[in-house]
Amino acid sequence: SPGFTGQELDARVESLATSYLRDFQDPSTYVVYLRPLKTKGRWTSPADVKAKKPYPWGYGSGIQDTALHCGHMLGAFLAAYRAKPTPFLRDNCRNLFKSLRYIYSCTPVAGLVPRGPHPDDKTALYDDSSMDQHTTFIISLAQYAHSSLATDDEKAFIKKSLQEVGERLEKYDWSIKRADGETTSHVGFGWTGMVPEHASILLPTVFALYQGTGEKHWLDVYERYGAESDAG
Repeated sequence: SPGFTGQELDARVESLATSYLRDFQDPSTYVVYLRPLKTKGRWTSPADVKAKKPYPWGYGSGIQDTALHCGHMLGAFLAAYRAKPTPFLRDNCRNLFKSLRYIYSCTPVAGLVPRGPHPDDKTALYDDSSMDQHTTFIISLAQYAHSSLATDDEKAFIKKSLQEVGERLEKYDWSIKRADGETTSHVGFGWTGMVPEHASILLPTVFALYQGTGEKHWLDVYERYGAESDAG
């Protein structure tokens, strides 16, 4: 960038990222929230979260998009680490992996990627999840599994969790159900329609399931859907 040396630009980016994470990331779980942690007193309370307020999917609560935020940041940090491995990037990749592992540990049902949880109560979350929570969780963890940072234990967790998520999505015809297995989530619509928007979601997600689990089933599913056309 004009006016900055590469080293100066790296330092500025690291400073900005550090400032952002200091304000928005829970230091105990590494979960990145929608609002600064210092404003937590004005977020939806754990009791109201459990009552599914302000909406069953938590919009406006401050905790509704944690898997989305953490997954996108993990993907970005991994890309940066591949280009220039530094201790700062390494540590943040590992922390963001821990955040996604923690989020999944709170799920009320195996295979469901929840919204939340509230930083004061890991049982306070929204089971009315979404397409973007699930796809980002799957793709970012598959990327981490293929990085030089992933340990054997982390790879085992990724394989197990992604297998559970994939099986649940497939069970419901690639739509997202709430924990009851019956109610379709607010933005949990199916992804198998013959439209570009569905293909652009389903194909990379299924391929990431294959990458993260190594299970040939997901490669077969990817090839079957990839061979479809609106002409039959």
